Amino acid sequence: MPQDQPSSTDQDRGARERSRGLLYGRRKGKTLRANRRAAYETGQARFALDLSIPCADPRALFGQPIEALAMEIGFGGGEHLLHQLSDKPSSGFIGCEPFVNGMARLLEGACQHPGAARLRTHEGDARDVLRWLPPRCLAIVYLLYPDPWPKLRHEKRRFIAGDTLSLFARVLEVGGELRLATDIEVYKQTALKAVHADSRYRIGTRNPAEAWPDWAGTRYEAKALREGRQPSYFSFFLENVAR
Repeated sequence: MPQDQPSSTDQDRGARERSRGLLYGRRKGKTLRANRRAAYETGQARFALDLSIPCADPRALFGQPIEALAMEIGFGGGEHLLHQLSDKPSSGFIGCEPFVNGMARLLEGACQHPGAARLRTHEGDARDVLRWLPPRCLAIVYLLYPDPWPKLRHEKRRFIAGDTLSLFARVLEVGGELRLATDIEVYKQTALKAVHADSRYRIGTRNPAEAWPDWAGTRYEAKALREGRQPSYFSFFLENVAR
C-alpha cells in the first residue's frame, strides 16, 4: 500500500474524529488590530449562538421574521456571507468559522450591515450547530473552498464525508441544497464519490465550471484563479431522508 494511501482503519478513525467534533489546523493568526478586536467583542456578544439552550425554532433566533434559513460553513473573511445577507433580505443566516481572524473580519462588516438582525454566528465546529438545530430547518448550506487536506493520508480530515452528509440530511429541508465550491481536484473527486454513494442526494445538472447566478467571488477564489486553478461549483439536493 502506498505510504499516503489511507487504510480502512484510518478512514474509520476519521469518521470517529469527525463525530467527536475534532478540528484540524490553526485557530488564530495575526493579532487583531484594535478596531477589529472591538468589533469582534461587540459582535460576539450580539450574534453568537448559545448552544447550551435547546433550539426548537431557529427562526425565533432572529430579530425579525424570516422565510428561509441558510448556513455557511467556514466562511473565511465573510464576504460571501455578507453578500448573501444583502441579496436575500427575507432569509436568516448562520455562519460557522473556527478561525478567530475570519470571525473578526465578518463581525467587523456585520456590525455595520443593515441586515445584521438576520445573522447569527458560531466560532467553532459547524458540526456542533448541525447537531443542535432541529430537523428540516435549512433551505441551503454553503461549503465554499473548504480546507482540501490534499495528501491522501489526510483524506479523513476533509469535511465532506458520509457522516457529515448524514448531518446535512437531518437538517436540510427535502429539496434543500448543499453548495460546494472548490478548486482542488482531489476534493472534487472525494465529494462526488461521497455524494454518489448516498442515495439521499441528487447531484445538480448545471455546469460545475459556472458559478451560481447569485455568486459573489471570494478572496480565496481570486487567489486560486491567479495561481491557475479552476474552481468548480457543485449543487447537491436532498431528495429523500431514507437510505
